[in-house]
Parts: sequence; structure tokens; C-alpha cells
Amino acid sequence: MATTFDLSVHLNDFTKITRARKALLLLIANNLNADILYTEPIKLLFICTHNSRRSQLAEVLTDLLARYYDLPVEAYSGGTEATAFYHKMVEALEGFGMEFVANGEADNPVYHISDYPTKKYFSKVYDAAENPTKNFFAFMVCDHADEACPVVNGAKYRFPLKYKDPKAFDDSTEVDEVYKNKVIEIGTELNFIFHMLHKYRLNA
Repeated sequence: MATTFDLSVHLNDFTKITRARKALLLLIANNLNADILYTEPIKLLFICTHNSRRSQLAEVLTDLLARYYDLPVEAYSGGTEATAFYHKMVEALEGFGMEFVANGEADNPVYHISDYPTKKYFSKVYDAAENPTKNFFAFMVCDHADEACPVVNGAKYRFPLKYKDPKAFDDSTEVDEVYKNKVIEIGTELNFIFHMLHKYRLNA
């Protein structure tokens, strides 16, 4: 099954983004654009507490956006501790047309998207060997990780790109809708960044 995630349908409503949030996203886009001029590829590391939901989601979507816009961006993720790529987040992404294949340990499976078998997604700490060690952009996607990591060694830039944790709804009847909306929320903001990078490149 091919990945059928349609950015134009799911992630293009930039009117959902507040003015204050857009200012942060534009700051990120401007810094990324400046780096693209001198360094290829540029590396983005998304950091959260457990590397199970928001940071994993951001990594997957960034990979898809980089391919969609044909931009030299590589995505990574990590946590202050390792757990597992949470199954509800995987299911939410599959609901948008992605197909994940799981291998490895049952308590921390290694996933790949069927269209892109060389890229592996699994929970790890942010300074794991699989992640970049220097000249990367660090994005702190939760409060706890931002507070627990006052310094991210090797990061060239660091941005607080925080999102509410969908975990709070894991035992509720709203869980599926919450995870679906989290894909749209984070995906729309990342798409805004990539849209601006693409626009800058066209106008260069």
C-alpha cells in the first residue's frame, strides 16, 4: 500500500495558526533558510520526554514534508528517556493513509513506512548514536523536556516548539479524535515552515 497522505487536503489550512505562533514559525523558517544556503542537508532533532508521541510524529511528518517539497532536510527525534512509539500515534498516522511495518522488540518496536523502508522510527534518547551530535536544530516539543534539558549539546539552534500531550486522553472515548487532531495540528505548523522554505527557494 502506497502512502497517500495528501498535504493539500490535510495540512494546508494555515488560518488555524495564531498570529503569535506564526511569528515563531517564521523565525524558525528564516533560520532554517539561512542554514540551507550553507549546509546541506540540515538536521532537525525533535525532543520530548518519552519520544513516544509528539516528537515521533514531528519526525515522521518532517520526513514526508522534506520529500514533498524536495528540500535538503533530515529529521530525527529523541527523549530524555526511551519508551516506545505509542501505538495510538501510529494508528492516527495510518488513518491518513500511511502504512507502518513493525519489527524488533515488542516493548519498543522499530517501525518503517512501507514506501520508505530505509528510515527507522523507534523510541530513543535524544543523544543516542542514531541522532546528530553537532550543528543541528533542536526543537523542544514539550515543557518537561525543555526544562530537563537546559543545554542540548551540539545544537546550533534551539527552539521551544511545544504542543499539549495527547496522552491525557488515552483512556477516554475521545482518544482517536484527539490523536487525529494532533497529526493535523503539528503537521499544519510544520507544513507552514516548509511552505515558507519552498517560497524562499523559489524567490532566491
